Amino acid sequence: MKKISTTIILLIAVMMTNVQTANAQWTIANLSAPRTSLCYRCWHQSFFAGGVNVSPFNPYSVVDIYDNGTGLWTTANLSVARKNLSATAVGSKAFFAGGIGTNSSSVVDIYNNSTGLWTTANLSAARSHLSATAVGTKAFFAGGVFSNNTTSSIVDIWNNSNGVWTTAKLSVARRNLSAATLDTKVFLQEAESSSFFLQ
Repeated sequence: MKKISTTIILLIAVMMTNVQTANAQWTIANLSAPRTSLCYRCWHQSFFAGGVNVSPFNPYSVVDIYDNGTGLWTTANLSVARKNLSATAVGSKAFFAGGIGTNSSSVVDIYNNSTGLWTTANLSAARSHLSATAVGTKAFFAGGVFSNNTTSSIVDIWNNSNGVWTTAKLSVARRNLSAATLDTKVFLQEAESSSFFLQ
């Protein structure tokens, strides 16, 4: 059973299958390298960032980018190789935050679709297994795990309208949160815990 599960995970990471709804045909593409524990963001383009090499089992910095308009694949690189990071987008910017390489990372790699340039910022605290989402002009990076394996209650907030980072707190420290948005609210929830929202 363990061998089968591993194979399924690797197949999901290596091959991406999408359906073209107009003629209901499936197509298959390949990432530039097989890996797991990567993050994904569908935006102006599709981004598959970071992860862990299948062999050797090391963090990966590559970002595979699919342009739906041209049907072409390109690659970029995160400033720091890492897995278990999170991604979201607001305005013309896509954010790839946190994760773990040698240790938990505070790095936020930011891609600006208007200029095609990459820049970096930092979370208020380094952590992996955090959740990211956006509503209005704000991007939220919530919870996660510190290098000492304790959970975080921190919410880092980027305001795209003024370029300022602020922080808030979850009601309970949590990791691997599910995130959803509704109107002006962000909902963050972990199994067997209550919802927390920001307005």
